Amino acid sequence: NVATAQAYWQATNNQPLDSRVISLGGRAMPNPCNVRARFGTPVSFILEYTNNVTAIGSCRIRAGGPLSGFDIDSTAVPVTAKTNCILAETLATDTIAQPCIRCGDCADVCPAKLLPQQLHWYAMASNFDKCEQLNLDACIECGCCDLVCPASIKLTETFRYAKSQIEQAQTQKHKAEQAEQRFAAREVRLQEKERAKQTAIEQRKQAIKKQAKPDTAQLQAAIARARTKRRPKKT
Repeated sequence: NVATAQAYWQATNNQPLDSRVISLGGRAMPNPCNVRARFGTPVSFILEYTNNVTAIGSCRIRAGGPLSGFDIDSTAVPVTAKTNCILAETLATDTIAQPCIRCGDCADVCPAKLLPQQLHWYAMASNFDKCEQLNLDACIECGCCDLVCPASIKLTETFRYAKSQIEQAQTQKHKAEQAEQRFAAREVRLQEKERAKQTAIEQRKQAIKKQAKPDTAQLQAAIARARTKRRPKKT
């Protein structure tokens, strides 16, 4: 999209990406508009600045698109690089989710050609390995499956949870591999240090043996001098 293209241009020209254009809309937004906000700006400040403060408390504030977005519990949360819009929707009671009837509507509308009902079943069973086999990482979290689900199952939220668990497991695995590599490197260093120590000890022993062993030539010269002194002097 245009925002991504601009961010790429800024990156290639050594310009920091510290803000983005955010669209304010929704059926309950008093003053829909577009604003540029820096990352970290609270949602409440943006609503007050755009004369949409009346939406706070009386509406359901949603960060992100109508399908892929999510409701926020507090307007004190900051905007990030992924916050492309802020929506104000009318308060509505959440529909209680019913058991999946395996109608297949979610699979028909999935743009990534996934099997949301199967992914949901494995995610709820915490079988994240199976979720990876079914290409959960290809889910773009568009929310189309939530929109057509007759059982009112929040599939997108389940997929986000499964993705976070998989990412956490991969992070832990990576840390464990790094710790194992550091331990192996430490063992190698200790072995090399011990070999160097033993080599130094052997060299020292050899040096001491050489010092303790008398020189034959010097010994013979000393004996000859002693014999010369013992000979009687000629008168």
